[in-house]
Amino acid sequence: MDHLLIRAARGEAVERTPVWAMRQAGRWDPEYNRIRAGRSFYEFSADVERAAQCSLAPRRFGVDAIILFYDITTL
Repeated sequence: MDHLLIRAARGEAVERTPVWAMRQAGRWDPEYNRIRAGRSFYEFSADVERAAQCSLAPRRFGVDAIILFYDITTL
């Protein structure tokens, strides 16, 4: 069975409206700030394990999907 968000995106009937989180974590999430502590944006981004931890942190809110935005300053 496909994930709830995928089924909803296809326009299929779903049992409830899916919920997602858009990350702007550095502004408000204490868990993100704890994991990233003491690292520049580039150091943090290069640390795959820590970046993955932070990317998945919103699961604790029971969301169905997490939308990530890569910092525009990296261009």
